[in-house]
Amino acid sequence: MSKPVKETSNAWRWWLPIYKYTWERWQQSSYRHFAANVGENKVVLDIGTGTGAYIKMLPKNNYYIFTDIDSKSLKIAKVQAKKYLSSGTYEFDCCDATTAIKQHSHANVISMLHVITVIPLPEQLLDLIAKTMQPETTLHIYVSGFSKKMPNLLNKLVKFLGFNVIKVQLLHKDLSSEKICVFNERYLLTTS
Repeated sequence: MSKPVKETSNAWRWWLPIYKYTWERWQQSSYRHFAANVGENKVVLDIGTGTGAYIKMLPKNNYYIFTDIDSKSLKIAKVQAKKYLSSGTYEFDCCDATTAIKQHSHANVISMLHVITVIPLPEQLLDLIAKTMQPETTLHIYVSGFSKKMPNLLNKLVKFLGFNVIKVQLLHKDLSSEKICVFNERYLLTTS
């Protein structure tokens, strides 16, 4: 059974004051990698935006939909967006990942930067994405390598998607091999 959104949000409120001094700094390389590989002229749905630490790195010629379950962190992200992106090129939606996928299925890119391990029932979310994403949509999943649980969680995700740690062999039953990339601080799993 998944945690209620309120309970997860309360945990994030505890973490938020120290986030910029810890996790945000550790994830800089993946933020830069995503910004360099997101593409151009895309509609990007970002699941779990948090405080938007990477917004300043994003290409300016995309339309961004930033989502998170915590309105307080989204307020911080809005400041980042106003500072670094042109008005009219982004929107914010305070909602859970499932709602975001259902409401914004028109996105060309879906990004989950270091959130797959904190999303309740990630397998169900991936099933939903597989059913709703457009043929041209690419899914980017970044997985942190700092948690002691991470190797086990990454292995479960890789196994669920049918990946081989060296090279992607197969994908989730409804996702074609060109449609998904999983990144880790230490490993890059590609679809080619």
